[in-house]
Amino acid sequence: MNKPAGYDEAQVLGEYTPINLGGHKLTIMQVEEVTASNGNQYIKVSFDTAKDDVQPNYYSNAYKNDTRENKKWSGVTTVFPTDRDGKTSKSFKTFCTAVEHSNNGFKMVWGDEFCDALKGKAVGGVFGEEEYINNNDEIKVANKLFWFRGTDKVMDAEIPARREISDDDRERIENRQNGNNDWMNIPTGLEDELPFN
Repeated sequence: MNKPAGYDEAQVLGEYTPINLGGHKLTIMQVEEVTASNGNQYIKVSFDTAKDDVQPNYYSNAYKNDTRENKKWSGVTTVFPTDRDGKTSKSFKTFCTAVEHSNNGFKMVWGDEFCDALKGKAVGGVFGEEEYINNNDEIKVANKLFWFRGTDKVMDAEIPARREISDDDRERIENRQNGNNDWMNIPTGLEDELPFN
C-alpha cells in the first residue's frame, strides 16, 4: 500500500490539539437569547473558526472527531448585553461592533430577527489561557475565547494574560492535595482566643 495523502499530518484518534492562542477569524454558527435562573438575560454565541483561518473549521472538526457519547459543541461563549446598572455592557458593544466591522455594510438587526441576522457572519476572536478546576479537584488550563475583534485587526492581536483561578480556590485545592481537609484553618497562636476552646 502507498502512503495516503496527508498521512503525516493526520491526527490519531483520541489526540487533542488545542486551538492556538491569539487571534482567529471566526464564523458565527448560532446566537441564542437565554434567561438565566436568576433572571439575567444573555446571548449564547456558538462559533467555528473560518475556512480561511490558520486552524480552519477547528470546532466542527473537534465535534466530528469526538467519540464520547454525550459530546457537545465546544465553540461557545456568553455575552451579557447589560451591566449591573442596566446599561449596555462593554463586551456586548464590542461584540456588535466587531461583527459590523467584519461584514461589509452589515448593521445590527434589532428585535426578533437579532439572532437570525448574526448566523453565518464573520467576526474575529482573541484566545488566551484560562485556569479551571476539573472534577478531580485539579487545576487545569484551557485555551478560551477572551474577546471579540474585527477580522481586520484580530490577527495582530496580542495574546492576553492568563486568567487564573482565585487565590482562595488555589489554596483550597492545595489544602486538599496536601491532605488538609479540615473544615476550618486556624492560624497558629490563635487557639487560645477561640470562644469554644
